[in-house]
Amino acid sequence: MVSTDPLLDMIRALAVEARARRGLDGGERVEVLGGRRTDVGSAVTYRFVLRSARRALREGEAVYVLRDGTHTLGMVTSAEERGRVEVSVGEDLGLTVPEAILVRDDSYLIEALREPLKAMRRGGPYNRRLALQVLNGQCWSHPLRVAHANALSGTLNEEQELAVAAMALSGVVVVWGPPGTGKTRTLAVGAVESARGGRSIALLAHTNIAVDGLLECFLDELGPERLPEDAVVRVGELSSPTLQAKYGRRVAFEAIIERWRARLEPAMQELGMSIARSRVEVRQLDADVEADGAKVESAHRQLDELCHRAAVLEREYDAVPSNVIAEAQVVATTVHRAYLPGHPHRRMDVVVVDEASMVPRPMAVFAASLATQTAVFAGDPRQLGTITKSRAREVRKHVASSVFDGAPSGHRNGSGPILLRQQYRMAPEIAVMLNDLTYGPGTLLTPAVVREREKPRLGLLTSPISYVDTSQLEPHARIPRGTWTRVNDVHARVVAQLLGEVARGGRLGVPSAVITPYWGQARRLRTEIPPTLKPHAEVATVHRFQGSERPVVLFDIADAPGARLSKFMRIRHADDDGGRLVTVAMSRAAFHLVVIADFAFLEEEASPFAFVRRLLAYLRKNATPIVLPSRMRIAV
Repeated sequence: MVSTDPLLDMIRALAVEARARRGLDGGERVEVLGGRRTDVGSAVTYRFVLRSARRALREGEAVYVLRDGTHTLGMVTSAEERGRVEVSVGEDLGLTVPEAILVRDDSYLIEALREPLKAMRRGGPYNRRLALQVLNGQCWSHPLRVAHANALSGTLNEEQELAVAAMALSGVVVVWGPPGTGKTRTLAVGAVESARGGRSIALLAHTNIAVDGLLECFLDELGPERLPEDAVVRVGELSSPTLQAKYGRRVAFEAIIERWRARLEPAMQELGMSIARSRVEVRQLDADVEADGAKVESAHRQLDELCHRAAVLEREYDAVPSNVIAEAQVVATTVHRAYLPGHPHRRMDVVVVDEASMVPRPMAVFAASLATQTAVFAGDPRQLGTITKSRAREVRKHVASSVFDGAPSGHRNGSGPILLRQQYRMAPEIAVMLNDLTYGPGTLLTPAVVREREKPRLGLLTSPISYVDTSQLEPHARIPRGTWTRVNDVHARVVAQLLGEVARGGRLGVPSAVITPYWGQARRLRTEIPPTLKPHAEVATVHRFQGSERPVVLFDIADAPGARLSKFMRIRHADDDGGRLVTVAMSRAAFHLVVIADFAFLEEEASPFAFVRRLLAYLRKNATPIVLPSRMRIAV
């Protein structure tokens, strides 16, 4: 039976997911005392003292405030030294809250999302038309070819120009950008064109690092000389060192607030001194029984006027955060902060969402509802997707899906998302491998400018794709107690010594990355890599490295005897979580990709149809095996 209210079905599915998250994670409780209301506006802010200074909270963290048997959703807006914390909530809890418990609960992101969706059903101030297009999967019928009228830049290819032009139209635009196809730059160019046309823009993504990447690209395209003061605001933590270095205080929300309030402070100080002098005068006149009545009345009236001006100025001072957002032309933040309480919210002409495959469909629905004209979603459904805890059918349908689920294949015009095909990152051999294993023959095209670029030769890395089969080294994997992660000491030593061989065979300064599916192995790798190599070799999980790239990437599949085969290596299809993870790992390298794996273990334990089996077969046929020098084998 087809539902007549899919938005209600989505809200109910979010409730199921919220219960699953509470049931699995519980919630860490932090006791607070002496809560006092400090601000009343779109959100009400309270300042508390932590009962235990050891229970630290982080700014931007959402919590439940438990008091008198009731709970209210809130967000930590300031985590100060000396055990003080400020929390903004969506309702007034009174002037004081003597005692409360702040509960860190993973369900808060879901619970908070349900509220704006409920308001949307009631006819709240949202763009219901765009929201329903995303909700019902109707993002694929936009007549995009009419947008392809004028070339915007000689540096963009045809599909990129089409996407930029489509962003100037009203409606929902979806861009499918496989790795290396310039998706983020395309969004940035389109956002710059919209900004130059006078439209307001929200730049959103699922993670802080993705927001920073999109914002930095936007600012680079715009040009610093064209950046109006305080017109671009980054709300939330700046995770990118390069963004911080280039534009930090010019765009950071807190820095802008500080500048605006600094302009008000001289007037507030002068007014405070005037009020103090006026009060002294009033007290003296009141004490003088012979004082002229008209003069006494005038002094009281002057004091009242000064106090009124001070109250107005204080309200303006308190309203600075909201006013900064209201007057900004571009606001960049995570999708979560766009709806969580404690942050000023605003609808914008254009809403751009990067890494949209990671954004659950309810969040995409909400993001589209914030746009008055155009909602743009860009991502890659073959890379990392949404994460849910519940396995319920309604959750899989309404929460675990993204704007890409159920979409037809990418088209340059007509009914599908705009597919970017020209890739500028990877050696052509790596792109061919991705086509063979993930995207389909001929999907990713490598232009001549990439084929003809100079290729570094680094010691053992004599071809774009290599592998190290560790089977003969008898590696052993373990699962630390209470976790699901993997740790493989032999692989850690192989990686460290392989990095040393690469450095000896080429230039020490060539940036490299070592990525692995498991956080436990990432920690082990960091302890094994010599200090001399660490400045040039980043270690990260695949999830944390999505959106990044390096000339050389070592992909460590740490599965080995001693631990059961992980869920990532058991999957069968490229669209499953494990397939997406492997696709991300393979597509991070510009020149050299090295896969480190126990081939014998994986081929024995994985099913004949497992995705990792296809990867290993491809490597055996098309990649170059690395024969470890004897000194490496002895060290292991």
